[in-house]
Amino acid sequence: MALFGLPFFLVGIGVIFSPLFDVAWSGGKTPPILFTTLFGTVFATIGGGLIFGRTASVFNKGTGTFLETWGLLSFALKTDRYRIDEISHIEVTREIRRSDKSAYTVYPVYLILNGNSDTKVNLGEDRSFEQSRSLYESVSKFLEVDVHDKSWGSLDVRKAGTLDQSISELKETERVSKSRLMKSTETPIASGVRFEIPAPRPGLMEYGALIVTAIFWTIAFGSFGVRVLSDTNEGPLTFRIFASIFILLFFGGPLVPLFLAFNRALTRYVIEITRSKMNIASYGLLRTVRMELDIKEIEELKVSREQYRDLLVARTDSGSFTFGLGLSKEELAYIKSKILQTVR
Repeated sequence: MALFGLPFFLVGIGVIFSPLFDVAWSGGKTPPILFTTLFGTVFATIGGGLIFGRTASVFNKGTGTFLETWGLLSFALKTDRYRIDEISHIEVTREIRRSDKSAYTVYPVYLILNGNSDTKVNLGEDRSFEQSRSLYESVSKFLEVDVHDKSWGSLDVRKAGTLDQSISELKETERVSKSRLMKSTETPIASGVRFEIPAPRPGLMEYGALIVTAIFWTIAFGSFGVRVLSDTNEGPLTFRIFASIFILLFFGGPLVPLFLAFNRALTRYVIEITRSKMNIASYGLLRTVRMELDIKEIEELKVSREQYRDLLVARTDSGSFTFGLGLSKEELAYIKSKILQTVR
């Protein structure tokens, strides 16, 4: 936010002091001092707030209160006071933020007061779930209140006293019957089990994106690239070759997310689970990625829904790992149950 506010602050200061340096604006005239002062003050205030603004949450068990403050550097300009015994639980969600030109996902962390979701205090939000997870875990442990995690797409209640427990220590004993329409292949191994999960295959979203990209390329490159290469009036051959390379790189931007989407749809996984380790190998279009997780580091294992598809998510303090895209919810629940049985 500080970097975002810097241009506003500098423009505002420049406009305020522009009359001192006889800076000519559009039309060759210097605007009235009142205009430059008011106009520059607005920009400088917005930029200064973004650069020097500070928010803080202060919890004091001795007084039984917590404070939400906003100010400039160390000077508090606004303070909201609440009682700690008003806090019923902590809630973390997954929300989409949209602007005119983009959309992105954030994970807000709220303090829910008096059991009413409409009465809440935003402790912060981050685009990284791991950052939000670190925040809510530290607050939950300090206040000894439970966490209602809705980032999975459904409600998952995490007890304050079990946040650091691994999946081998949690008392979840649910057993799920094996689905008759299993796409994955289950194989027993020494002290564990192995699952081979096939690639989910491209769907309507991937093929739709391919068609849109093909149309875009046909129009864009057909209008510019062909003309630059073939028309000698556009300049010497060397220039036209470099111009064509630039056009290819510029219009090649849409190919990156398209490739990533097809790579995800054509990636197969092999998962090996023992009492102490989980080995995950993914075989994509261009490379194979292998990782090894210590079972003691995995604190959550859930079936989650992302981008209209179900998958299995393993969460640790350092990151989240997903697999099982393209499998049914029932099959994912069976794999999860089998993993939990193996590690206990």
